[in-house]
Amino acid sequence: MTIRPPAARPHASSGAVFFDERGHLLLVDPVYKPYWNLVGGAIDAGETPRSACAREVHEELGVRFPIGDLLVSAWLTFPDRQHFYFVFDGATLTSADIDAIRLDPAELGAKRFVTADAARVLVPPWLVPVIDAVLDARSTGGQRYLELDGR
Repeated sequence: MTIRPPAARPHASSGAVFFDERGHLLLVDPVYKPYWNLVGGAIDAGETPRSACAREVHEELGVRFPIGDLLVSAWLTFPDRQHFYFVFDGATLTSADIDAIRLDPAELGAKRFVTADAARVLVPPWLVPVIDAVLDARSTGGQRYLELDGR
C-alpha cells in the first residue's frame, strides 16, 4: 500500500496592478513587511480571488477601482507553506484617481509609482518574476501561470 502525503492546503491571496499615465507601476509599502508590494492581500473564506482583490484595493487605497482581467496566477513554494497568488489588471489611473487614494495607515506607510526596473529592486525576490509576467501579459494579452520557489 502506498501512503500518500497529505493534500496541499495552500494560502491564497490576490492583488491588482495599477499604472499611472506614464506607465509606471503602483507599489505600496506595507507597515508589517520589510519590502514593497502590489496592492492586495489574503483571500478570506467565502471570497473569490476577484472579490478579495476588490475588497483589498478598497481597504488599502480607500477607493473602489474596477478590477479587470486576471493577468497572472502563481503557485509559490515557501519553506513554511505553499501559496497561490492571483494578480488582476487594475488598469491605468488618471491624476484624479491617484489624488483620490487614501492609504489605510494601519496597513500601508506609503505608495509610489515606479518603473519596472525600480519595482524589481523594491519587491521581494519571489515577486520579480510575477511582475515580469504581469508586464508581459498586459502588453501581449492573455494570462500567465507561474510555479515559483520562494525559498
